[in-house]
Amino acid sequence: QRNVLTCIWELPLELSDDPTKAADLLAYAINRGQKYSVYEKLKTEQLIDSMSVRVDDLGGKEHRFFQITLELTEKGVKELETSVLRCFETLAGYRSTGIPSYLYQEKNALAQLFYQYQSRQDAFQFAMKVGDAMVDETLDTYPRGQVLASHYDPEKVQQLLELLTPESCVFSLLAPSELTGVTPDKQEKWLGASYALRPVPSDWLNLWADAKPHSAIRLPPPNPFVPNHLSLVSTDMPSLPQKIAENEFGIAYYCRVPEFQTPESVMHLHIRSPELKPNPHSACLGSLYLDHLTDVLHPLLASAQSAGLSTRFDLDPFELSLEVFGFSEKAPLLLQEVLKQMPQNPPTLEQFNIYVARHKKDYLNSQKDLAVRQGKELLDSLVVYGKSTKMQKLQELNTITYEEFLDFHKNLFEKTYIEALFGGNLSLQEAESTWLDVQHIFARTPYPKADQPARKVLSLPDHNGPFLISQSIEAQGNAALLLIDQGLFTFEHRAAQEILSNALHEAFFDTLRTKQKTGYIASSSATAIEARLFQSFFVQSNSHQPEDLLYRFELFLETFNEDLATNIPEERFSMIQASMIHSLQTRFRNLREKMNLWDMLAFDEKGNFTFIDERVQALQNLPYERFLALSKEFLQRKNRKRLAVLCEGKLPNPFAYELIAPDQIPSIAKYSARVD
Repeated sequence: QRNVLTCIWELPLELSDDPTKAADLLAYAINRGQKYSVYEKLKTEQLIDSMSVRVDDLGGKEHRFFQITLELTEKGVKELETSVLRCFETLAGYRSTGIPSYLYQEKNALAQLFYQYQSRQDAFQFAMKVGDAMVDETLDTYPRGQVLASHYDPEKVQQLLELLTPESCVFSLLAPSELTGVTPDKQEKWLGASYALRPVPSDWLNLWADAKPHSAIRLPPPNPFVPNHLSLVSTDMPSLPQKIAENEFGIAYYCRVPEFQTPESVMHLHIRSPELKPNPHSACLGSLYLDHLTDVLHPLLASAQSAGLSTRFDLDPFELSLEVFGFSEKAPLLLQEVLKQMPQNPPTLEQFNIYVARHKKDYLNSQKDLAVRQGKELLDSLVVYGKSTKMQKLQELNTITYEEFLDFHKNLFEKTYIEALFGGNLSLQEAESTWLDVQHIFARTPYPKADQPARKVLSLPDHNGPFLISQSIEAQGNAALLLIDQGLFTFEHRAAQEILSNALHEAFFDTLRTKQKTGYIASSSATAIEARLFQSFFVQSNSHQPEDLLYRFELFLETFNEDLATNIPEERFSMIQASMIHSLQTRFRNLREKMNLWDMLAFDEKGNFTFIDERVQALQNLPYERFLALSKEFLQRKNRKRLAVLCEGKLPNPFAYELIAPDQIPSIAKYSARVD
């Protein structure tokens, strides 16, 4: 259950259709990451989990809204007047100081950089975006007026700040009645949602109206991560990644990626530690650690992100991963600052309890996910060794003590093995220097590769099966998921799987959703995990029972396989084959996508950087008759390597057969005589 407070002000025409973008400048100033922001103050007081400030174009450029959204903790709901007070204290502070010109210049400069170096997008999405935007500006200036503010206008900003008062604000709170003490007494017309309208207490309004600037909430200083130099390093380098270091502490690769002539870089780090184990208990400890780390780093990371330099953390059963991507000039500096913080500053007991409560809420909320999402989470945990469901983590979370977490935090980086990839607008020397910084921070005791647990994937038996797992859930709706194990990876088998999956995806959707109308989500996909091939199918339904859906899956597969040559004639095979080849050769549209590919090939495929070329060659060399033979082998009922997951949720009036005995008929029905 999320607790969300939204404060909305409707802007007058002169502040909505405003070439100086005063409202956007104020939102930028409040959002800008820094140590003395209102976000950090609210977070320190344990009143919020997250916060956003934005300007919404709900009614076009002439009808805009200024909006502050707080995702509140339980304490934040109970102390709602204080949570909102901090926002008005922020506005009061900005009212007294104004928004300085350096923030205007910073925002405008970054807006120009983001437009100039935007990543390649899907052509259709780009056309839609441009089409929507062109109606708001004449072609002789487009898109300058949409991207940049015309000039710095402190009077317009002051006019906006004077408008943002408690009396002119609409407050909306989404939270359980048990927390708010308010029982909904109205029902929304279209979706039937329950709600209540209540006046804001006058003492709250007076408190907020009289708000004074808070000493712990200040204007952000100039952003140190705004790039000053956008020059490109030499592209006279090999097009494939090259190994720049390997020792007992880790391995590092570098690639200039010369096809992308932009001042951007991407850095990947994968940190392995014996403290990270493939079980739910370790997953909880690692997740609590990341929660604390991102809280500590938030001022730094948010400041960098606003300047086009982002950081992403990820945790899997075997390693902690870190990615830094964006404008390249300050990227090594950001990475160094992040790495310095990672082994330091464990949380206090009070902070630890907050993180535990936050995780508990997240894990409990997962029970309200769509049935198909819960089924997929369970299926993924069964297929990938060491992957855990949120319910498994919830059970373990309750057993973790503060002392155990402190031991985990202390030992996490005592013994490590690190895999690194640096690329983009970085020189070889910069990559080598950054790798040395990584080694300097983490190279304490090596974590031998021989001691590291191997990644494993499910391999279903050839002669037993198929298998079925069924579970009841609390969410609305039902779901059925089917996984077919298609055996070990070979380039030829992967090529056949991809072409077959492309045809299956369209036919499955058409049959299960369009024609049979079994559910509003119906999809299928093919994947390769740890050199093993899988095909999956899933449907989310509010009308059909899970068993019924599964039987329809099998009937679809049997019928499709029997008429395989009709469903995929040679002409269609050739079209899909050409499309798959083109997709593999062109799907990496920007530096980050290409670096993600190199990262996967460097460490998952053991440095086989010709992997994509081999896949293309396998597609090119696959004859139609061989494709038919492999496809029939994948789908035939003789392939009993199948695992189904059925999730039965709550339906108001399910169409389900009730099991009875013959002698029960007289008690549930009656015999009627013929009526002439």
